[in-house]
Parts: sequence; structure tokens; C-alpha cells
Amino acid sequence: MNTLSEADVAAAWNDQSAAWIAYAGGDQDRMRSLFIEPAFVQFLAPLGRGPVIDLGCGEGRTTRLLARMGARMTGIDLARRMIEAARAREAAEPLGIDYRLDSFTDLSQFADGAFDHAVSMMALMDGPDLPAAMRAAHRILRPGGTLHFSVLHPAFWRHGAGWARNGKGEVRGVLVTDYWDERPHAEHLSTPNRDGSRPQHMEVPRFQLRLENYVNAVAGAGFRIRAIAEPRPTEAMAAAMGGLRLQRAFAPLVLFVAAEKL
Repeated sequence: MNTLSEADVAAAWNDQSAAWIAYAGGDQDRMRSLFIEPAFVQFLAPLGRGPVIDLGCGEGRTTRLLARMGARMTGIDLARRMIEAARAREAAEPLGIDYRLDSFTDLSQFADGAFDHAVSMMALMDGPDLPAAMRAAHRILRPGGTLHFSVLHPAFWRHGAGWARNGKGEVRGVLVTDYWDERPHAEHLSTPNRDGSRPQHMEVPRFQLRLENYVNAVAGAGFRIRAIAEPRPTEAMAAAMGGLRLQRAFAPLVLFVAAEKL
């Protein structure tokens, strides 16, 4: 897989939408609910009640979470079936959320300075043009508006990465290979269902971005980076989910970035 367009990304997520919605929307994604979400909410600046846009909202899980916290939310995604599912959930449980079909590299349906804040939860690594996404976000934010996003940590969690073990088979760190490889790939996910039902398997697009790609795209769009965080699971989180124990011990799973439009 040497090239991947936005149309390819949209098609992939439309094809996987039912499995993903059952997994993430149905609260089967414990890594997200136990660790990534609470850590990201703590990282966020106060959103107040001004307009906030969720970039790459998927089925709307994060959008709903922030709406329940009082933010006036708009969610955008390029996968039509994801937006349809988000709108159906909004119709059933109204929170005042406006969902739009759009790419976070475009956003031309929104006026300059239309939003106070932009957020993106684990989505920007799934798009082929991060600099364009940052420029679009910068345009639709008012001066002083903020951008907060989370992504898989580009230094540790890449295609081909895994746990490094010693001669006894004990995990002693993270093994990273092909850090310079920029080719996109399909990540194979198996969704473990806590209800005992058969796991569903998905292939989702991932883009091989490095730390410098994120920093330079944010700064190059005209943002000032305010904070970067590499959240570490707490002992309680690690005890609740075995998959978090190694991340607590050895390397961060995710990277958080906060930036401000000057």
C-alpha cells in the first residue's frame, strides 16, 4: 500500500462502520474509555459554551462526551455511514449536536473564525494530508482559539512496532522498526467483545507520521504549541485492564498536543 487517498480512507471507514460502531460506540473499547478519554478530557482547556468542532468525529462518541460537559458541538467526518450513525444517535438522544459530512482537510462549509475550539480524538493519523488539516483548522478558529488533539504516539506505536523481550521472554521495552518508512498501511484490529460474542475484525488505514510531522504541521499552519503530553496510565487503570500495564511500565501509547491560534 504505497498511496492512499481521502476517498480510499472514506471507503475503508464506511466498509468497517458497523464493526467500529458496535465496538467504540458500544463501549467495548476499554482502552479508550478507561484511559484515553479521561486523560484527554483532563488535558483539554476549559471549552466553555462557545462553539467547538470535533475533527474526525466518527460515530460521535467524543462529540457526545463534550456536549454532555456543556460544549456547543459540531462533529465532522468524511465517512457517510459514521455521520448517519451519529445523526441517528442525536435524533434518539438530543444533545444539540450538528453533524456534517466533511473532511478535516477541507472545512470550506464553515466560515473563517466560526469556532472557539477544535478537538480531534485519535483521528488525525488516519488522514493523508496533515498540513492541510492544520491549515483548515486554523482558518475556522477565531484568534485565540485552541486546538487539542490526540494521536497514537508516533515514536513508539508504528507499523511493525512490538514489545522487545529478553531471553526469558520477559518484556523489557518497545521495539520500533522502520521509523523512516512513510508508506501508509492497513492496521488489522480485532475487537474483543466483553459480552462473549464473536470478535469482529477490521482493517483501518494508518499513515506513518513522525513526531516532526505533527510539530511542523501545527507550527506551519500558524499555531503556537502550548503543551504536549504523553499520558501514563495510573496504577488503577493498569489494574483494571491488563493491556495498560506494559504501557505504564515502558512507553506512552498516545501523544496529546495543545495549540493556540495567534
